[in-house]
Amino acid sequence: MLGCGWLGLPLAEALISANFQVAGSTTSPHKLPVLAEKRIRPFLIDLNKVELSPETAPFFESEILIVNVPPKRGPENTYAVQIRNLQKVLSKTAVRKVIFISSTSVYLPSENLIVETSATESPETNALRQAEIIISDPENSWETTIIRMAGLFGPERAPGRFLAGKTDLPDPNFPVNLIHLQDCINIILAVIAQEKWNTIYNACADEHPSRKEFYTAGARKLKLPEPTFSETDSPASQKKLISSEKVKTELNYNFKFPDPLKALDLL
Repeated sequence: MLGCGWLGLPLAEALISANFQVAGSTTSPHKLPVLAEKRIRPFLIDLNKVELSPETAPFFESEILIVNVPPKRGPENTYAVQIRNLQKVLSKTAVRKVIFISSTSVYLPSENLIVETSATESPETNALRQAEIIISDPENSWETTIIRMAGLFGPERAPGRFLAGKTDLPDPNFPVNLIHLQDCINIILAVIAQEKWNTIYNACADEHPSRKEFYTAGARKLKLPEPTFSETDSPASQKKLISSEKVKTELNYNFKFPDPLKALDLL
C-alpha cells in the first residue's frame, strides 16, 4: 500500500481482515509505529527520491501494489516526475499488478454523461492524467487498473464542513459527484478478488443531489452556518455528471451508500 492516509490506512486494515499480508508506506517517520500497531509492515518511502535499497526493497516484494498518493499542490509536472520515479523502480521488482487510485478530476466539464473513455479528451498536462498514462504504459512489466474516485467523504471527512458559511457560491443546481469511504474500499477489494486488470473504473455514488441541496444539508447536519448560493448556474457545458455504470456492471457492484444525502445521517 503506497500511501496510508485517510483512504489507504482503512483500506490496509480491510485487506488484513481479508487475510492479506500488507506492507504500507508513509513519508512521516512518526507514523511508522502507527502502521506497525495495525499489523501493517511499515516503510518510509518518498516518491521524490524513491529507489531500491536494502530498506525499501522488501516493500516491493508484493505481487500487487496499490498506489494511493494523490498529487500535492505545486508545479504541474511534479506528480508526473514522482510517478515516473516509481515506474523506474517497479521495473526492477516483482510487482505484477498495480491499482492506481486516480480522481474524476481528470475529466473536463461536459454536457454529456461522463464515462471512462471521456478522459481521452482531457489534456495530458493534467497531472493525474499524465500519471495515469505513465503507470499504465503497455510497455510496463505489470498490469494496471485505474480507479477514478469522485469526491471522497466519510468518517473524519464530513462534507458539511467544506462550504459551511461561504456566500454567493456558484452553480447551485449542478450535480455533486461523491463517494463514501466504504464504497472506495469495497470497489478496490472487488477489483482484486475478481482480478479485473488493465481497465479503468469510475467510482461515484449513484445519486447526484444538487450542490445547494447537499452542502446546505451537510452544514445543517453539523449545526454549522449554511452556505448561500447565487441564483443562476454556469452553462451546462461546465458541469460534470460522472457515471459508475461500468463498475456496477463489470464488478456486479452495488453501492453501500448510493445516495450521498442519506449517507449524511450516518456521519
